[in-house]
This record gives sequence, structure tokens and C-alpha cells, in this order.
Amino acid sequence: MSASQLLADKRGLVLGVSSRDSVGFHTAEELRSHGADVNVTLRPSSSGFMAELADAGYAPLELDALAEGSVQRAVRQVGERFGRLDFLVHTLVHVPDGALGRPLTALSAREFADAMEVGVRSLLVAAEHARPWLEKSSSPRIVALLSGGADFAMPNYHVVGMVKAALSAAIRYLARHDSGPTGVRRRHPGDRVFGQPAVQQPDRRSVAGRWRILQELLLKQPTTTRRKR
Repeated sequence: MSASQLLADKRGLVLGVSSRDSVGFHTAEELRSHGADVNVTLRPSSSGFMAELADAGYAPLELDALAEGSVQRAVRQVGERFGRLDFLVHTLVHVPDGALGRPLTALSAREFADAMEVGVRSLLVAAEHARPWLEKSSSPRIVALLSGGADFAMPNYHVVGMVKAALSAAIRYLARHDSGPTGVRRRHPGDRVFGQPAVQQPDRRSVAGRWRILQELLLKQPTTTRRKR
């Protein structure tokens, strides 16, 4: 099988495309380059990118993770379109306006809650509503992309680092407690996605490095902690 067909017949959704330089967009492009059918969601503030995505062959869906029902609706629409989901990739993040230029202690309760809602709870909502479609796959995967800021204090990254740490914990608990009889495996690739820390602009030149990580996440049998029966 040629490299371009390694993900032939795989179908999935990437949550969190915002621009051509976003990790979500490059993830979707990498998956498609190896034969997968991929759809993407786009934040409302990036709606100007919608036409470009459509021209590239996507059927992008607008998703506002702060609006009740938006995540559920996007997952349902893609599930109905594809008939099943083999993978769900989460790259959603929200940085309150000006937050990274202020002390962490200066964030309001609303700003902090919004960052956690988009960056963490949206994964839980998506996982729950994707379950019927993932159960139809022979090798379902849920993948979340993290960054080094989850483990180390990085300059001008405070609230995002806290969100990524919570996201990492969410993936661990999903894998341990919520895999159940469906066989869904949850993985995250740590802090390196495209040969660069995820907080930086992806290195589009490192094709081999990018694909090795996606190959492990979506093709190889992952090691996860399963619930004891």
C-alpha cells in the first residue's frame, strides 16, 4: 500500500481549525494526504476562512464551543454525513482577549471559565456525542493535541498552560473510566505535533516527523489504561 493510502477508508473530524497556520488545519491536511476523509470545524471569528476551506474540498462547519449545543450539532452532522467516525481530533483552544498580557490573577471568573469550556469541556462533550459514530468503527480513536505549557511554566502562556494541563487529565480519565465496551482508545501525542512545540507555528517542512506521530495515533494499537472488569 502506498504511503498516500495508509488512511484510505478512514473517516473523521478535526475540531478547531482557525486559519491556514493553525495546528488543526495542518492536522486535517496531513490526514487527507494519506487517504482519510476529513471534515473540520471553524470558529465563528474565522468565518472568512470558510470559503477557502470549501474550495480545498472540505465541508467546514461553524462551531462556537461557548454556545450550548454547537459541539453536539457539529459532531452529529459529520457522523450522519460519514456514517461512522474512525477518529476525532481535538485542537480547540480559547484565549480571552488580552489575557496573556495580564497577570494570571487578573483573569475574571468568566474569562477563566470560557477558556476551560472551550479547551477542556468541549472534548468531553464531543466524545460523548461522537460515541454512536465511533462505535461503528473497527479502530476508533480520540486524539487531543497538547503543549509543553501543560507541564512547564512558559512565558506569556499561563491560562493556556492550565487549560492544556486540564485537557491532559481529561484524556487520562476518559481512557481509564469511559472507554467501556466500545473499544474507543484515547491518545495524546504530548507536546510535539509537527516537529515544533504546539504553541509555536507548525513546521510544515517536517512531513516525515508529522506523519510518524499521526501514524502512531491512528494506525498503531495504542497503549491505554483500560477499566478493569
